[in-house]
Amino acid sequence: MTSRKLASAVAATSLAGAAVLGMSAPASAQSPYPISPSPAAPGTGTPNDSTPAPGQAVVITFPNGSFTGGSQVVVSIPELGINTTATATPQGGLSFSFTVPAGTRPGRVTATFAGTLNGAPVVRSSSFTVVAAPATSPGRAQGAAGNSSLPRTGSDQIVPLTIAGLALVGVGAGIVVSSRRRREDIPGGVA
Repeated sequence: MTSRKLASAVAATSLAGAAVLGMSAPASAQSPYPISPSPAAPGTGTPNDSTPAPGQAVVITFPNGSFTGGSQVVVSIPELGINTTATATPQGGLSFSFTVPAGTRPGRVTATFAGTLNGAPVVRSSSFTVVAAPATSPGRAQGAAGNSSLPRTGSDQIVPLTIAGLALVGVGAGIVVSSRRRREDIPGGVA
């Protein structure tokens, strides 16, 4: 192998190693801004938060035309101990607010809304998942949304990428050592 080819091989290997060491997966941070739910079809309730924690307020909204305007709607959320009534808007929409009780176990919750539409009985529903309350550290204030943790950023791949980069640098060093030994074995030191 000529010294020019050897130098090219070492440079390529070193660049590959540096590229692997410098790589990182894109950050997968959660947005700190709430994402508005898309408008629901008539009869479909949309919670403002699909994963509330105990102590958090939830608003389930039904679009206009879901119920008879101004009618009473029976609201039942057995997992949270809620059994009450709400009044539909004059346009037949409904906005029902409640707070997830402290001590509520994590899991799927389905709220049912029984009312009328055009004189016929209708039962609508909306589902969400209660999650465990976020743990807070002593001396650390909770954020406005009740979440004290920072968004997740960075990569879980740093160790494997570092090992791969070091392996490539090692291969490059091995090529350099091997070529020097060959040059020393050849009389006159010319390859």
